[in-house]
Amino acid sequence: MGDNNLIGRIKSYVVFDLTHIDRELISMYYEFFCNKLKSLVYRQPDLSSEILFWKRLYRQHVIEDGRPPFSSRGKKTKESICFSIRHLKKSFTGTLYCLDVGCGPTSQFYTDELKDHKGIEVISVDPLAEVYQYLHNRYNTGYDIKCIFGYGEKLTELFSKNYFHLVYSQNALDHSQNPEEFVKAAYDVLKPKGLLVLHGFIKEGTAAKWLGLHNWDIVVKGDDLLLSNKCRTIFEKNLTGELKMNTIRKSVTGDNIGDTYTIIYEKM
Repeated sequence: MGDNNLIGRIKSYVVFDLTHIDRELISMYYEFFCNKLKSLVYRQPDLSSEILFWKRLYRQHVIEDGRPPFSSRGKKTKESICFSIRHLKKSFTGTLYCLDVGCGPTSQFYTDELKDHKGIEVISVDPLAEVYQYLHNRYNTGYDIKCIFGYGEKLTELFSKNYFHLVYSQNALDHSQNPEEFVKAAYDVLKPKGLLVLHGFIKEGTAAKWLGLHNWDIVVKGDDLLLSNKCRTIFEKNLTGELKMNTIRKSVTGDNIGDTYTIIYEKM
């Protein structure tokens, strides 16, 4: 089922692009090949497929629907975020500083419920921050959460240790270059009694046929996240077991491809 869905999506993208060719589309694919070549020559992380994905997605939405995707705030906030804010208010007073790592074009904090929330301050980090800013400006979305360029593995180069009350990451850990460093850096910038919220899909690398940034499989065993790569030179390496954290909430829909996990850890 997963293979058929992936192939079907790719086919639909190809058909749409072939029937809607213009200078903008040609420029996107030219940029894609240039970025891929640069990553090979300079041995940099290859973000070419992600850049192309988001630029063509926005273009397709505007052509089909007359407006870009994520053009308005979400109606509801993720329960994991709501729970975390309520939990943190029991231990902290004043403003809660929240970090969304690998946020994508719009943060999960970009909702109607949190729009006028005076008690939180949100910063997001993503390697494609400049691309997302371009898209928001290009399509005048009005998006207002600050997103800065950075990698999850290098959060301590951007922020002081023990700075944030809440570090949140959705579907980004298995897209990173080094998930182990990602989790460790997120832990380091978190205050004691702060919360680390990790959400993702089980075995996303396998599900995505290891294309693009999908270089890792993650599974849940007990309260820990275990990491494997395609060739299994890394197999079920524990990402969280050695960090001083307590699990305060966990939701796992199953252990098969496509199932999801959400685990909320509290830093000791």
